[in-house]
Amino acid sequence: MKNFLISNLNEKDVQHCTTEFGLWLRRTTDKPFKKLCNIFTNANIIKEDKGKGMTDEEYFSTLNLDYIPLENYGISKDKNNIIVERYPQLEPNEPYIFVCNHTCPEDIETVLNILDRNTYLILGSIESLQYNPEMYLSFINGMIPFDIMDSKERKEVFQKMLRVLKTNSILIFPEGSHNYSPNNLVNPLFDGPVNLALQTNRKIVIYLTD
Repeated sequence: MKNFLISNLNEKDVQHCTTEFGLWLRRTTDKPFKKLCNIFTNANIIKEDKGKGMTDEEYFSTLNLDYIPLENYGISKDKNNIIVERYPQLEPNEPYIFVCNHTCPEDIETVLNILDRNTYLILGSIESLQYNPEMYLSFINGMIPFDIMDSKERKEVFQKMLRVLKTNSILIFPEGSHNYSPNNLVNPLFDGPVNLALQTNRKIVIYLTD
């Protein structure tokens, strides 16, 4: 059974893929919405203070291969625990281009839950849009769905992202699909985030999930 009301959102043009009111409402209600999402998904977000105030070079120089016992984290046995090793230093109220690797379907909910600002999901799976009930939460959060196999929609999604980035952030998985390869840390990437950054002067922030 298809998802009611949202199944054809990919067919909306640039002017109707979202509204100015929708962009504003999602920005202003992001924090309470995230709290509700964390309750709904039974998530326990554990943010570590590692590397706070350090440059990337300083932080990576402190890393080693020593095993870190789970007891060192605030793990909850009855929750879906999300450990954030190092949260980036972001400017308040600034839109960003967030990019992330794609190891499993839960990457979407995981990353959206930990971001501290409203971020529209760029969704290339029409099957998920039409049949995955979790897409209702993505719609409330804000998303730009498109058919990754349709050349016309691939062109239009770029213009839609430009519009959203004027006020809100976006989340892209530039691998284009899940990476199920045991030998590739990351699959080949599409260059959309770089082109967006060049046109908008928005910064790219990289998230790695494992």
